[in-house]
Amino acid sequence: MPAPQNLSDVYVDELRDLWSANDQMHALAKDLIAKDQDATLKSLLKAAGGEVSKERCRAMEGLVREARMQGLAGFGTVAAYANALGRSGDAAALQSTFRDMIATRLAERLEEGAAT
Repeated sequence: MPAPQNLSDVYVDELRDLWSANDQMHALAKDLIAKDQDATLKSLLKAAGGEVSKERCRAMEGLVREARMQGLAGFGTVAAYANALGRSGDAAALQSTFRDMIATRLAERLEEGAAT
């Protein structure tokens, strides 16, 4: 792919990256859910004499947090590009997604705080 020549090229490239990241995350989630490994892991853990607890894997938390931050940054950046290009409909849609992502993250943080 040739280097972007103008803001419009950068905008399209960033949209392509966001779409790809979103597509990859959906595919992964679908694959993991379809395999229903949670029940298998719980059975094995109990059979080995362990207890199932809500303790979270810090490594996975870090990966999830980083993915969320990249998504937020990506949507915010592309919304700014859309505004600069005069694509107000695109900007509104991107900003709505950005706000939804922030609201979801805030709700999750409140839930995490309530659980501790």
